[in-house]
Amino acid sequence: NIPGCIIAGNPGTGKTSLITNWCIQRGTKGDHVLLFEASSLRESDITAIIEKELNLASPLKDCLDAVQKQNIELSGDRKPKRFIIVIDALNEFTGTNNESRSRLWREINSLISILNLYNPYLKCLVTTRSDLWAVDFPGKTSAYDMLKEKYFWGETKKGFPRVLLGDLSLAEAGEIFDKARNSVPSMAV
Repeated sequence: NIPGCIIAGNPGTGKTSLITNWCIQRGTKGDHVLLFEASSLRESDITAIIEKELNLASPLKDCLDAVQKQNIELSGDRKPKRFIIVIDALNEFTGTNNESRSRLWREINSLISILNLYNPYLKCLVTTRSDLWAVDFPGKTSAYDMLKEKYFWGETKKGFPRVLLGDLSLAEAGEIFDKARNSVPSMAV
């Protein structure tokens, strides 16, 4: 029940694949997912970008109020819908007119603060490269500090907290390997 989540990992570890599949799953469950590639964003005002993308005639807050009201008024077996904003590969944001990643991070922090008012119906998920975390947050401040107390962290490596997902059992690993080997015959053992 937290409003925001950051997935950080090394280049090529599957962050984009993970969230793409997750967005598809959320969509099939009836949630509304708005996915942005940070490299295609030209400005850091994420609220204005969302308003423009959704072609809203009123401010984003009015739309969020309506989503929350609609979910609160649901009755019977109808489950509330979530509205999830996903920004993939934030590290690839270049923007225009001297926009910077740090400004985009500040805008995302503001958005998460707003979404917190609409918990649990509205969420924000961001992916970024972990090797740029220290560049973007030299003192591990901002988004990290805002969210760190809300997570259950596993062990740390080099001081960077991570979510411990757990090891696969031998049977689970074997099943995944067999599926992969059968779908990609040339896959190396």
